[in-house]
Amino acid sequence: ALNLAPAHFLAAQIEPDRRDALPAAAPLDQAERLYSVPATQDLVEMKILRSRIAAVRSDADAAVELAREAIAVDSSKADRGLALSALADGLALRGDIADADAAYREAVDMLEVAAWWRPAANTCRAWARVLRDNGREPEALDVLDRAADLGMRATPQARLER
Repeated sequence: ALNLAPAHFLAAQIEPDRRDALPAAAPLDQAERLYSVPATQDLVEMKILRSRIAAVRSDADAAVELAREAIAVDSSKADRGLALSALADGLALRGDIADADAAYREAVDMLEVAAWWRPAANTCRAWARVLRDNGREPEALDVLDRAADLGMRATPQARLER
């Protein structure tokens, strides 16, 4: 069980992206059953994954609640940024656009400080979709520019040039 729990948890983390988190549910369920007491970081990451799964299932309230639980745990800037991103997704799904906008902004800032370029770029793309879908095209274009910049930082060539 000690070796299987992290393996299932890793499988759950590899599966999801912003549009298809559902395949992560089964390995995440298995990991949670096998962990007796997960480490703080694992607990935060499990709550973030659960939040994303809830969002894919269109359960905005569960997505928001699970993300807030993850944010409440004292964790790294990167984990906090990922939790804020999940919160923003849930808030947007619920129709709380102003709060989602603020959560996306804080999430990207946290992920950028942690040098998690790809998740920061992905969060920007989700943020831009929400802005565009709510008639805020100019802001969406600015956020997409930021996503492009962050995406460039994630490339191997960009890291070599720094």
